[in-house]
Amino acid sequence: MRRVCFAGVAYVMDEAAKAQLYEVLEQIISQENHLEFWYAGCYDGFETLALEYIQRIRKAYPSCKIEIVAVMDPLKYDHPALEGIPKETIKEQGFPLGVVSRVEFAPRLEGKSEQHENRFITHSRKVDRWVMDQCDTLLVFNYDSIPGPITNMVRQ
Repeated sequence: MRRVCFAGVAYVMDEAAKAQLYEVLEQIISQENHLEFWYAGCYDGFETLALEYIQRIRKAYPSCKIEIVAVMDPLKYDHPALEGIPKETIKEQGFPLGVVSRVEFAPRLEGKSEQHENRFITHSRKVDRWVMDQCDTLLVFNYDSIPGPITNMVRQ
């Protein structure tokens, strides 16, 4: 089994990059019997596009077990299992209904930023980093020459 997650800057993604993402996903799926795609929310265009491609490729490889794992922030949500999480919460996380196979909760990542309500972005980056640490493969769409949080996380 292989766990895969995503990090990207999708607001400048061209057609060649989209085609390459599809090819890479198809290559990964054709090599494995069991895959889990971990998402700490599905908000940006890169993650959404990847999810769309995964659904498409899933149909082409019906013998392959492909799961979409929604990672929840325990500071925001306190539910025990997928069945206990309201559909609205899954939708709030950016997922179309019926796509998520399983829910995992990140550990309680409490530090200085969690003591301040206005530092939710810093906290969400901690959750993103935890997701990256859980996965075997990180698919990145990024421009190294443009500084930003994704570039820094990938370099680390």
